[in-house]
Amino acid sequence: MMASLQEYFDVVLGDQLLYDFEKPQHSEILASYPTRLMSQIYGGAHLLRLFPQMGPMLACTPLNNSSLDVLQNHLQNFLQYLALDPSRLFSASTDYQEASADYQQKAGGPDSQQPLLGRSV
Repeated sequence: MMASLQEYFDVVLGDQLLYDFEKPQHSEILASYPTRLMSQIYGGAHLLRLFPQMGPMLACTPLNNSSLDVLQNHLQNFLQYLALDPSRLFSASTDYQEASADYQQKAGGPDSQQPLLGRSV
């Protein structure tokens, strides 16, 4: 299940999990690290963004109700595990950094209201 979650994260990150403000950085990362999986670069904050996307994905799956229940229980257990000690996966001081004025200009123009940039490598 974890391998599938990782694969799904890697596939949907650029199109569904990143804010528009983060997409220029993502493009730079893809160019700099073309062989790296995005799950090796992006952290817990981005992983959490995946879970609201899971509902529509599960609605389209060919799994029967029993299998869906098992999968949902595993996903809930994983989220509960993360909640037990969030500091193991999340750290505001290292997960995000203030975006430079140059990046803000490039990503959203001079009036950008999004000063934080998801931290990568």
